[in-house]
Amino acid sequence: MPCPLLVLELPHPNRKLGDPAALMTDRAYDNLKSAEIKLKFSLKSASPDPTAMTPENTRHCSFTARLDCRYLVHAPGAIDDRTLLVATLHGFSANPEAMLRLTAGMMGPRHVIAAVQGPNQFFLSQGSQEVGYGWATHKHPDSSVRLHHDMLLHVLNEAGREYGIPASRRILAGFSQPVGMNYRFAATHPGEIRGVIGICGGIPRNWEEGPYHPVTAAVLHIARREDEFYKPEVTERYAERLRLRAADVEFHMLDGGHRFPSKARPIADAWLERIMAPLD
Repeated sequence: MPCPLLVLELPHPNRKLGDPAALMTDRAYDNLKSAEIKLKFSLKSASPDPTAMTPENTRHCSFTARLDCRYLVHAPGAIDDRTLLVATLHGFSANPEAMLRLTAGMMGPRHVIAAVQGPNQFFLSQGSQEVGYGWATHKHPDSSVRLHHDMLLHVLNEAGREYGIPASRRILAGFSQPVGMNYRFAATHPGEIRGVIGICGGIPRNWEEGPYHPVTAAVLHIARREDEFYKPEVTERYAERLRLRAADVEFHMLDGGHRFPSKARPIADAWLERIMAPLD
């Protein structure tokens, strides 16, 4: 809607004597007339421009493009019926090389480990050549979740076929950012994995009411008491929340901050022994 113009009633210097306006000098009249012109111009300039760019006349478009995704694989010298395939996902700003080493320390040397690289790359600081990777932001989360699922399905099936490891012997692990996404995967694609390990991460916000299936995979969640990102007063309720969809949930709260726990190996060994015993 155009702004209303403010019209000033200007006295003319030729009015008859006795009119107060007649006391105005020619210079004062000229100044007031000039002010009126400037005011009219300013008000006209403030009117909406129909050609201006606004959220209402801007259209958002999207398209699908090819993306080269990467993962690292470490396999033992010999593969037998007890060998597992562990797909592992690093945290925000980390990399698959570091996650491969950390996961190998937790799972032991007898398993195939596939460390998947996050699809989003960025420099860790200004002027640095060091690169980190991530999985998602709050912008377009549905696209990030879909890409995460597609990547995992590819890695699990490709590496599983290569090493002859069926879905019943496949484990999904993650640290920090991808933990919640991994739980989404387990609840969206039941039967693709035997177990899921979440370390220092979260649970999907829509876990209770989201469009998920019952989780057939066993769940192992490890939290830290001094975690500055996933506070213990929140994570201590995770076991209860996870059991809304998963029948087999094991939860551990360890001392320490937001770091991959060095004492995770005994916990993982005992958990694997329990959940894999019916298959061995």
